[in-house]
Amino acid sequence: MLRIWDQLWSFVLTELKESGQFDDICRYEITQEMSRIGVKFQFWKDHSVDSWNHTSLMVDDKLKVLENFDLKKILPPSHYNSFEAEDWLELFLTPDMVILNSTRIVKGLYNPSDITPYMHVFVCHMHEFIEKHRQWGVAAFSCASVEKKNHQHISHFFQQTFKDGGKSGRKSSIIDILEYENRILFYHFNDIAISTPKPKKIRIS
Repeated sequence: MLRIWDQLWSFVLTELKESGQFDDICRYEITQEMSRIGVKFQFWKDHSVDSWNHTSLMVDDKLKVLENFDLKKILPPSHYNSFEAEDWLELFLTPDMVILNSTRIVKGLYNPSDITPYMHVFVCHMHEFIEKHRQWGVAAFSCASVEKKNHQHISHFFQQTFKDGGKSGRKSSIIDILEYENRILFYHFNDIAISTPKPKKIRIS
């Protein structure tokens, strides 16, 4: 879900830049709308590369934007009036178009190969999830916990070393990760201690 947000937000900013709308007024409107929904957000210019950077949002703020940000503030009516999932996908896959009787080509947007699994779920299945489980809200479909679990795996096995331990001929670290997790789950569900206390030294005089 949140990867979809990152992708969508990137597309919005890219479209604003390509259409020449990404000016001071547009950036002000975005920051004001973010402030309205309770999200701290700002732009700043990186003069070394002559480009604009913006605040990287945390999980809760991304969900606020996904649920409450009013795109009418920054996108023209032709975009937000039909901002349904399938319409968005059709817009996403807009192909290049050749102008008849000319050599001009109107550049399209993206190719089918650019569609990610998260985007597929968003377009084809998200409406079903919301319809069945509306009482839970959008936050219930966040994959943040799965991403966090993956991050913990990587941190535990790859920190301060090369992937696969920097050694040739050993089994994959992915297998190490799965075996380690299986052991932890086995110990947990069978109420087995995963550590033992240090032995005490007894002095006999």
